[in-house]
Amino acid sequence: MFKVFLAALIGGFVAFAWTSFSWMALPLHESTLHQFSNESAVAEAIKAGAPETGVYIIPGDKSKTMEQREEQALKGPFVFAAVRPGANPRADMSHAIARGLLTHLVSGVLMAILLAAVAPRLNYAGRVGFVLIVAVLVCLLGMYPQQIWWEVSADFILWDMVDVIAGWGIASLIMAGMINGRSAAA
Repeated sequence: MFKVFLAALIGGFVAFAWTSFSWMALPLHESTLHQFSNESAVAEAIKAGAPETGVYIIPGDKSKTMEQREEQALKGPFVFAAVRPGANPRADMSHAIARGLLTHLVSGVLMAILLAAVAPRLNYAGRVGFVLIVAVLVCLLGMYPQQIWWEVSADFILWDMVDVIAGWGIASLIMAGMINGRSAAA
């Protein structure tokens, strides 16, 4: 059981390390982020029109019928945005990094539990493949729908999916070696 827990922590940390490296050192994600042509004017309009932190959508006027909003969406613009209109007390990113690491560690524990359950029936390559299948499933169910429903750009979603699959792919090489039929039963 200790090996399973250790594999969970190592796997989660490795996946987090990959994601951190990818966002901070590789130009992949930066290329998917666009700039407003007049950022200060847009920022002022957002502050004036979005009084509280939350997710905003245009068209989102609930006084209009669904048909009117669909017609407006066809004409454009369509906006789906996470907005924090005020100051960011955590601009140094330390809280986000800590939450990201915690999320990956918890995910590592869950991945290890799943892997330990199937490990006795799989060889090493099968265990690696199992983790990759779970990562692809997470991407298809958790990330790709944002492209379908909210028009988040395909390249942004693609690179996020690549990050998840690559990070857990690397982690799977370690976890599959540590969690096998013998360690899962111990």
